[in-house]
Amino acid sequence: MREIKGLVAAAAAVALLVALAGCGGGGDDGATGIDPIPGPAERAGSGPDLSTGNLLPLQVGNQWTYSVAGSSTPLVQQITGTRAISAGVGFVFASSDQPGDDSVYLDDAQGLRVFPGTGADAGARALGPLEILRHPLQVGAVYPVANKAFGATLDYDGDGLGDEAAFRRDAEVLGVESLATPIGTLANVVHLRSTGVLRIRFSASGQRVDITTVSDDWLAPGIGPVQSHVTSSGDGQAASYQQTLSSAIVGGTPYP
Repeated sequence: MREIKGLVAAAAAVALLVALAGCGGGGDDGATGIDPIPGPAERAGSGPDLSTGNLLPLQVGNQWTYSVAGSSTPLVQQITGTRAISAGVGFVFASSDQPGDDSVYLDDAQGLRVFPGTGADAGARALGPLEILRHPLQVGAVYPVANKAFGATLDYDGDGLGDEAAFRRDAEVLGVESLATPIGTLANVVHLRSTGVLRIRFSASGQRVDITTVSDDWLAPGIGPVQSHVTSSGDGQAASYQQTLSSAIVGGTPYP
């Protein structure tokens, strides 16, 4: 993922939609400020704690290679080292599609969280850490990944003025499945769906745009993220992204 890639694999799709939305169109309700983004009620799940299955193995040297729909260039992600942050010592993830940037993943009693890295852009820094996987992780659980208003600190449409924005993302554990992949048919794969809304009010026009992103991610115990499907829509535009694990080295074991 790009937040375990797929949970943030939506970033490219969202960027496209923001650019299109900023060109005009959409509604202007004449108001100012950002309304709170509604979301589902937090809910506990039931059954065994799926997080004990090591859904994102954190070990320096681990590497995942993905094929990306519509692209001939594979996506390579790897854990390059460790880094001390305010919450503890986490693992540094580097991704071939984000040169010069990285993220820090920390797994503790609270859950698996991702923190902005040294090359993070203003948006990632403003958003702060994201709770990717909650502990315990049970089927049926619903929990917030992020819920934050940014104020007019970021310029989404490139006019040199800050645009007010807010972001909310919630995750739901849909179930445990068997999944056929290029590295084989995998059992006990956890299916996670996250729904995010980026709400922007453009400063020049007052236009408000909601961009909704739905990300389905499948995580295999002892291997990590194996597949992601992402769709984004807003202001009459739509974009999609899909990636599938083609090979990996996890804990020194090659797949396939």
